[in-house]
Amino acid sequence: MNDLVSEYKLNSNKINKAIFKVINSGNFTLGKEVELFEKEFATFCSCKYAVGVGSGTSALQLSLIACGIGPGDEVITTPNTDIPTAMTISHVGAKIIFVDVNYNTYNIDTSQLEQNITKFTKAIVPVHMFGLPADMIEINQIAKKYNLKIIEDAALATGAEVNGIKVGSLGDVGCFSLAPNKILGAYGDAGIITTNEKSIADKIKISSNYGHSLKMNERKYDVGKKGTTKWELLEEGFNERLDTLQASILRVKLKQLKLNIKKRINIANNYTNNLSNKINKQTIRDNYKHVYRAYPCFVKNRKYIVQALSEKGISTTSYYTPPLHLQPVYKRLGLKKGSFPVSEELSKELICLPIYPSLSKLNQEYIIKNLNKLIN
Repeated sequence: MNDLVSEYKLNSNKINKAIFKVINSGNFTLGKEVELFEKEFATFCSCKYAVGVGSGTSALQLSLIACGIGPGDEVITTPNTDIPTAMTISHVGAKIIFVDVNYNTYNIDTSQLEQNITKFTKAIVPVHMFGLPADMIEINQIAKKYNLKIIEDAALATGAEVNGIKVGSLGDVGCFSLAPNKILGAYGDAGIITTNEKSIADKIKISSNYGHSLKMNERKYDVGKKGTTKWELLEEGFNERLDTLQASILRVKLKQLKLNIKKRINIANNYTNNLSNKINKQTIRDNYKHVYRAYPCFVKNRKYIVQALSEKGISTTSYYTPPLHLQPVYKRLGLKKGSFPVSEELSKELICLPIYPSLSKLNQEYIIKNLNKLIN
């Protein structure tokens, strides 16, 4: 959740300057700002490489392709997520294998992973739900045991950490959505991929730019000057490049990300410390850093509570209702109600409270007071 208007007002001079710099350069595709943002984001995540792409969805699909996932392969993920996590697996020709989530963390239940691994399994796509990293220590151990790729869906968790190591560097590839409503958001669709493997980064650069060779991917900043690079196509790729204007905006906002995450954590701590103990909250393990893209909690009588809060001017959000395995699009998988009971219960009882850096202390107290009244 973000208050985009307030955020812009605070940074309008810097953002406007960045935008007009790009416009005056005339370089809107694979411009210098893209390369600079990639380097800065890689540094932020402590990764060797970052590649900007058109969206978080394209980040997932290009990463699956770069990891060699295709027809006949199986990829494990969770039904308690948005559809891009699953549909990109289908789009590369692989089979989706759902595993339920843990009741306390809302992340993939690692105790169920091994029983779902077959000779066709090639990768695990853990989702860092609401900004809390999945159990990456155990996931890495299992992936190593079975020689599986780990593709992190970090769309909701930019800046989150496990033992001081940021998401995006905890697997083979990290996939980030930079859509406007994310923790680090552009003013349109955008995404980025992180990795420590040069071969994966190179493959994604090629695939995201129509299949042009890396020589053709070299950024040429002097508009109007003829390049000497041979026109060379290596594959039928995609048009999934990060827009230069968006990269320029993201560079401004990246500089403030640490402070904004700190503000989110402070708001979340206020909720956790002062909301009724009757409200079940997401469990955070020691040495795990939650960045709170949302503040989720379990409530009984959700419909009544959501309506009552709305009447007080408090907006809440419910996600994945119902979860993916019960959506019409995945009827072909033959999964029924009861297949993933925790995901199904979350879809019925979970609400997310307002949380964004500019949420005032007064409004926080107002939310806490009204929700506690309804619960107690």
